[in-house]
Amino acid sequence: MKKIFNFILVGCGPHYQKHYHPLLEEKGLNMALLIDLKSRKDEIGGFFEGKKLKPKSSIYLDDSMRDSRDLSPIIESAVDPKEIDGILLCTEPKARYAYIMWAIENQIPLYMDKPISAFLDLESSDTIKKDFEEITTALKEHPTNIVVSCQRRMHAGYQWIFSHIQRFMEKYHVPITSIDIQFSGGIWNLPEEYLERESHPFKYGYGILLHSGYHYLDLLTSLLKLNAPFHKETPKKEYQLLKREPYEQTHTLGKESLSHLLRSKQDLDEKALLPLKDHGETDLFITGRETCSSKFSTLFSLRLIGTSLSSRSPKKSLLKLDGKLRQETVTIHLGTLCSVHITSLPFNKIDPKGHPIENFDITIMTSPILDGEKTIIRLGREDFFPPDSSLNREGRKRQLLSFLEGGDGASPISSHGDNIKMLDSIYALIKKDLSPSFA
Repeated sequence: MKKIFNFILVGCGPHYQKHYHPLLEEKGLNMALLIDLKSRKDEIGGFFEGKKLKPKSSIYLDDSMRDSRDLSPIIESAVDPKEIDGILLCTEPKARYAYIMWAIENQIPLYMDKPISAFLDLESSDTIKKDFEEITTALKEHPTNIVVSCQRRMHAGYQWIFSHIQRFMEKYHVPITSIDIQFSGGIWNLPEEYLERESHPFKYGYGILLHSGYHYLDLLTSLLKLNAPFHKETPKKEYQLLKREPYEQTHTLGKESLSHLLRSKQDLDEKALLPLKDHGETDLFITGRETCSSKFSTLFSLRLIGTSLSSRSPKKSLLKLDGKLRQETVTIHLGTLCSVHITSLPFNKIDPKGHPIENFDITIMTSPILDGEKTIIRLGREDFFPPDSSLNREGRKRQLLSFLEGGDGASPISSHGDNIKMLDSIYALIKKDLSPSFA
């Protein structure tokens, strides 16, 4: 694979500025073209002041073109595709399809944030599946290195866990029988922010599942794939879910008191809040079962919680997701022989003086009847990471470096098919708005 040097950046938002730019500047790459929106031109210009790495040329699209499905003529008016080695795609997911297809048509390697795409409203949620099918069809004709950023695939702790579980399964012929994943995001939005935001929006009908939740859905499908040797046929999945959207969240928390804490600019009446009923999910509980005939099953749960502890202050902008606190717990059972517990908590963001680093702990308990196995294994972040590193940032860095060297970052787009199927099934249930019955 060819190394990346001359690249196009699509979307110079807070995520790119914080996570990608310093590494690309350090590597001495050349930004041949920047593509973003006219409404952000001044802000982006300010970011590049004093930077070594700057765009050689820029295209600022009218906001009405933000979700266009074909931008080939505009892109090719600014650069010759043959001179481009790679593309970094850091836009909102609704806008990604056009750039992915252009990259494939010109066989230019592309590195993108998750998820692969999104929809313009909940009724059209099936476009996620359709987009993926069109992308994979195009890739068969024009093979191209398309990498989707899912940093837990390059997270040293999770890589060790997967290796340990796989060895254990092969040695003792026991499958994963249950998986429980909980993520708490700690994003504190005010009602007016739900109504107005274009960065990590909820107003298009998608929410936490296509935001940070995609990482945990990816983790779930990756764990389920470990059971493949036990399947004698293609497994089937069934789901049940409960959700909460911004309208219910706003009333549950008490919009008056919480708005006061963040010095909300608006006092929205009930009529103004009604559109929040159609917004994407802030909290989503999914339970499911994967079965292979009637003799083999794995139970799983995925709990994605946006309504959780936040450290947001009134002085900071929500645009950069200030105050986000990631709480992560994973429990995996391999029948009656082994249990795996993973906990990652942001102590450093709550109390940086008392706890200068984030927590990451692994505990593995194994049946005492298994000779040669430790009954208890306990590992911490110091076993996997440098003292001053951020866990996810380290994984993200390794993934991007792999791409720049011509690799697939352990996350080629072709490996996300199970994620797309699961998303399609879940949003089909959300559209039906299944509500529980109360006795």
